[in-house]
Amino acid sequence: MMTNTYYLRDGTPTDANTWRELQGDASYAQVEKTTLPNGRWISTIWLGVQHESASDPGGLELFESVVFDVDTQQPLASVRHATESEAREGHQRLVKEWA
Repeated sequence: MMTNTYYLRDGTPTDANTWRELQGDASYAQVEKTTLPNGRWISTIWLGVQHESASDPGGLELFESVVFDVDTQQPLASVRHATESEAREGHQRLVKEWA
């Protein structure tokens, strides 16, 4: 069963009120954002809520990178990450893949 546990960007557990406050701070929640030459953009954000990893049950996925279509603004692909460094690396991989 998944618990409703909240985390800071560094993986430290936190309370729901702090999480809500930080979710409202775009400078904290946005890890990276890249607009590609083809107009698509990739956004990597801190989710801060425990999402169990499909590949690592019990593992955390606190960040998500999403590729958005320029015309529809709908997600084309998404990847979740456990740590901020993994999120930054994953963001750059998506930039190379979708450019």
